[in-house]
Amino acid sequence: MSIIEPFFIGASSGALSTMLLQPLDVVKTRLQLFDKLNTNNKAGLPIGFHRNNLQFKNHSLVIVKEILLTQGYTGLWKGLCPSLLRTVPGVGVYFTSLHWMTKEFCDSKPSVSESLFLAMLSRTIAGTAVMPFALLKTRYESGIFSYHSTVDALLRVYRGEGIKGSYRGLVATMCRDVPYSGIYFVLYNSLKHFLTDDLSMSSSSTSLYLSCGLVSGFLSSLLTHPPDVVKTQVQTYPSICHNYTQAVRHIYKHSGMLGFFKGLPPRLLKKTLTSALSWTVFERVMHLLTELRQHKL
Repeated sequence: MSIIEPFFIGASSGALSTMLLQPLDVVKTRLQLFDKLNTNNKAGLPIGFHRNNLQFKNHSLVIVKEILLTQGYTGLWKGLCPSLLRTVPGVGVYFTSLHWMTKEFCDSKPSVSESLFLAMLSRTIAGTAVMPFALLKTRYESGIFSYHSTVDALLRVYRGEGIKGSYRGLVATMCRDVPYSGIYFVLYNSLKHFLTDDLSMSSSSTSLYLSCGLVSGFLSSLLTHPPDVVKTQVQTYPSICHNYTQAVRHIYKHSGMLGFFKGLPPRLLKKTLTSALSWTVFERVMHLLTELRQHKL
């Protein structure tokens, strides 16, 4: 099997889940903004930042209502373009590298340590490659940056903040995504093997993939949420959060320990559904392709 197939399948499943669930990311990002931000000093603010656009809310329904009233339904999909530019190649590279390494270096049932290492390595490769789009995604979703287009945003970030600015939040993103992928893949494989071996579920059952994906996505999202909040602060408030220590202090100062779980409900829902959908589509299509090849032989 060529590496093109897992890339295309992964990219397609990532695109589908992103288009369907982008509103949850918009709500999550805006929940993570802080109403006590001091914006009187513009020093260090990136190009495209507008204080007049700051809107702080602390409830998902309030955010959704305001977006609908001021921007219409399209406002709920703000940041969709950079989200797709991040997710489609990112998920494609992730599934491709993970599938290839698992096939080349592991048995049919990789061990826990193998699953953990390969998933984390694959996510590191994919996440680093698309980081500039992840930055734009967060800024678009926040509603406090005004860019004319994705190309305009990339150019303005580069001119105002340089290459380093394009990768702002990379460490926090890796602290979120790399453990998430490792935990998810370990839980997913463990649950899948448990259900097929002990409960005699079909190894190609859609319900099997979906159930394992939902449980794994929920637990992985819950355990890796704090770095997501830190990432949002670093990417949207560069004049205050120059580094990760300042971001952590900023969050704790204004919201205490609960501040590190801002936006958790929409992220839990989004990540759980996204991971379950992506893995279900990927597993089902790969299984069908394998069956077709065997049938032809």
